Amino acid sequence: MSIITEEMRFRQIICEYALKHGVTKATRRYHTNRQFVYRQLKNKVEM
Repeated sequence: MSIITEEMRFRQIICEYALKHGVTKATRRYHTNRQFVYRQLKNKVEM
């Protein structure tokens, strides 16, 4: 269970950073791609 919680926390941190600083900066800081960040933001808004 702790792995799932850790991953969910990581995704939440990325979303918060992206909303504050922009998606491109978030992708560079957290070493992921923009598609992933946009998908996470979309899922977060729908909830």
